[in-house]
Amino acid sequence: MADQNSNDEEANSSQQRMHDVDIKTCCYKDHPLVKGMKLKCNHRICKSCHEEAMKKRFEQKKPFKCPRCINPKAFELMNDDIPPNLLGLFNKLQKYRDVEAKLHLQHCPSPGCEKLVQVCSDVQGGENSYLGNEPRGVTCECGHSFCVLCNRPKHDGINCEESKEFCRLYDNPNTRRCPECKNILQVWNMMNKKKVECLVCDTKLEPQDKIHLSPLAFTLTYIFMVFILPVYLGRMVYKRLRARWVKDPEIPDDDSLDGIEEISASCTKCLLITAAVLIGILVGIGVTLGGPIFWIIGYIRVCKLHAAQRREQAKFREEFIVKEGAAEP
Repeated sequence: MADQNSNDEEANSSQQRMHDVDIKTCCYKDHPLVKGMKLKCNHRICKSCHEEAMKKRFEQKKPFKCPRCINPKAFELMNDDIPPNLLGLFNKLQKYRDVEAKLHLQHCPSPGCEKLVQVCSDVQGGENSYLGNEPRGVTCECGHSFCVLCNRPKHDGINCEESKEFCRLYDNPNTRRCPECKNILQVWNMMNKKKVECLVCDTKLEPQDKIHLSPLAFTLTYIFMVFILPVYLGRMVYKRLRARWVKDPEIPDDDSLDGIEEISASCTKCLLITAAVLIGILVGIGVTLGGPIFWIIGYIRVCKLHAAQRREQAKFREEFIVKEGAAEP
């Protein structure tokens, strides 16, 4: 009897501790442990997030995934945890998935397209079958062509791994495609406005980026703007102020201060401070206005350059891979 009472007390204390412990769930909020549910991937998800995720997946007709590890099998064998108001939608979606698998249908990966594409024209696996053969491309009614195995653009002639590696190289901002032989080139020298020569067909590519300066040019420009130009302007302002102070109408054109009457040390100090303040104001205005203006100009040119590069990449993916793959035996 005493052992039974001790077991009951231990169970009650354990239940109380479960209510007291807070955990970090998918929505990054503190919830008592009993309000969270454990998935097959050992991650926890709160009831509200579970219901919201299922509702969205029902509407989108997509499989469930864990919000932490994106595991599509995390929600398997979790039918008992489905809210009663969503159970009918869940069963309907499961039947919908079974029909898709039996008829070998697949959703078009194009954004905004919800149409289904038959990825196997021969269920028995004949020569027209899309199953088990790599690569295989299909075209949706929306006009988008894609590979049924990797969902990337159709890449006849090369397998999915080769297509992935090729697209990764081409997406690199330091690479560019030769317009003659279609070879991938390293173009980091174009940042310094140097021509790049293709090693296959000897075609010379002109630099596209006119914005960047070489390290030496940038260093010299910085030294000139920060040190030389302010000193030169300050000297000119000081000469004119000193000439007006002594009422000398003639200001020498050269850099020397000959021909200007001597003035006291206090007046010289005052003129130097005045010239420094004026130059500081001018430099501040120039930096305040010139910085944003040059930044906007550079940003617009960079956006145009990236847009042209994206158009070239899209054209490469949609046309070049298909044509080159079809040309191979």
